[in-house]
Amino acid sequence: MYPSKPCQHCGRSFSWRKKWEHCWDHVKYCSDGCRKASGSRIAGLAEKAIIDLLQSNHSGKALNPDTAARHLEMDQTGCNWQHAVREVMHAARRLSRQNQIQIIRKGKPVDADHLHGVVRLRLK
Repeated sequence: MYPSKPCQHCGRSFSWRKKWEHCWDHVKYCSDGCRKASGSRIAGLAEKAIIDLLQSNHSGKALNPDTAARHLEMDQTGCNWQHAVREVMHAARRLSRQNQIQIIRKGKPVDADHLHGVVRLRLK
């Protein structure tokens, strides 16, 4: 079985590849797209938006990722909310791996690597 580790941008697990046999310890990203996007300002803003919205939510309800994306759009990040949803989901994976939030589907926690369908976010 090959080793795997999470991508520092999107949070998905990726496995060792032969081309990385001499530099596996230095590989941080699963793809060129994640490597290029890792320096973007919106990545940090997405994490902050999720945490802020969850902490200010006094009703105890789980957060819809679209709400966080629309919040990012209002912060004038320079992107529309549909693009921001992708960044919010990447941030949610990272926060889930850091045990700060839970990603839930139909009321039950799900693995951050196998997300599909409608999910919600809540504080741990």
